[in-house]
Amino acid sequence: MEYKVVKIGNGKSTKRRVWIPINSILGHKNQPYYKTEKEMLEDQIYNFASLSQSEKGIYTKLKNNEYRQSNI
Repeated sequence: MEYKVVKIGNGKSTKRRVWIPINSILGHKNQPYYKTEKEMLEDQIYNFASLSQSEKGIYTKLKNNEYRQSNI
């Protein structure tokens, strides 16, 4: 979203800043989360080592922000 100045009506001073959605295409999930029903019913153990590189980056970034805010 971004701001854009839009003229409203016929007057000289009838301009407003409004939110304009940026056209972006959202994806969709086209495959199942789990391959089998057995896999779905098992308890999954998540830890830092099992995360992908992008997930590790997100975790680290959030953890650093949390640390900075607690030391303010």
